[in-house]
Amino acid sequence: MDAYDNLLKCWERDTIGHLQLSANSLVHNTGISEAEINQYDAENFNRYFAEKTVAAPQNEKINVFTHTIQKDVEKYSEQIKLCYEEFKHYM
Repeated sequence: MDAYDNLLKCWERDTIGHLQLSANSLVHNTGISEAEINQYDAENFNRYFAEKTVAAPQNEKINVFTHTIQKDVEKYSEQIKLCYEEFKHYM
């Protein structure tokens, strides 16, 4: 994003920064590093996700891993919507 600092308004940089933070949080909480993520196809990722879900702390209502990932996906989705709304006038 630094390469675009001169082209973007402050609020545009903030919007993109929030999207980037939510994406980073989601990636971090999956437990897969950026270097490893390309090694996963859908089947391998599903297997990994199932294993992480089973191994995660949980009680009768909440699995910590799936709860965290669900919240991260919701935040990321909301940030995508905000980015769309902020930048749609450029289309």
